Amino acid sequence: MSRGAVVAALCVLVGVAAVAVSPVVSVPDTVWGTAAVVLAVLYLLGVRRVPGWPRWRTVMWLLGCVVVLVATSWGVPDTVSALVANHVLLAVVAPVLLVLGGPVTLALRGLPKSWRARLVAMVRSRAYRGLTQPAVVFVSLLGPFYLLYVFGTVGVVLGSHWPHLAVEAVALVAGYAFFWTVIGVDPGVRRLPHAGRVGLMTALLLGVGYLAVVVGNADSLAGSTVWALGELPVLVLVMVTVAQWARADERAAARADTEPDLSAYNEMFAKLADPPRR
Repeated sequence: MSRGAVVAALCVLVGVAAVAVSPVVSVPDTVWGTAAVVLAVLYLLGVRRVPGWPRWRTVMWLLGCVVVLVATSWGVPDTVSALVANHVLLAVVAPVLLVLGGPVTLALRGLPKSWRARLVAMVRSRAYRGLTQPAVVFVSLLGPFYLLYVFGTVGVVLGSHWPHLAVEAVALVAGYAFFWTVIGVDPGVRRLPHAGRVGLMTALLLGVGYLAVVVGNADSLAGSTVWALGELPVLVLVMVTVAQWARADERAAARADTEPDLSAYNEMFAKLADPPRR
């Protein structure tokens, strides 16, 4: 699957998400609305300092900021379906787009040298690498959702402003950490092999699928929302990763076919270096 196809598929998903939540969008949240605008402006300022920065990455980042803005623009949800849409947009759709924007790479190219050194030290720190371990980011992403929707604590968030803001922050940060680890476009990412990435995302698909069933038993609209906004973006990424895996195997096989077999030469030189004794 080409990069253009990936971008087009993600743009379609964003459009579907925007249409799905548009009836409940009202006024942008003060906290998240400000954060989304600031993130977009800072990114664009960085793009101005880095000539030749890929436009598709800029599009991905700005779309991610739009998703954050839209997802947080209906106030404090008082229904499970609205709350699920809010959480899934912030935990899956927005992080995928933001990660594809490559903000760390942009920062490393556009920041002054002293700031770059600090950023490199942060992404290479033991604490940072520990927090981005595959098992840690997986549990951090799914754990809060299971706590809310499977174990029945969702009532704490419904209609409550500050708990709702806290859960939104957890969803966005945990989602970003997960997809930052899986997609791995920035320096400092633990480079998982293709099998590891496919396995981790497949586990997420299974976890989100079970969550959709549980939520759907109580509210069919909420269950459909989890399927549409939670499963589809991850499924697209799985397909892309499998295609990349296949191409990598093809390139490795082509290199193996074109590289000469040096075993006979090595054996001959070994004999010359160690002649038989009489």
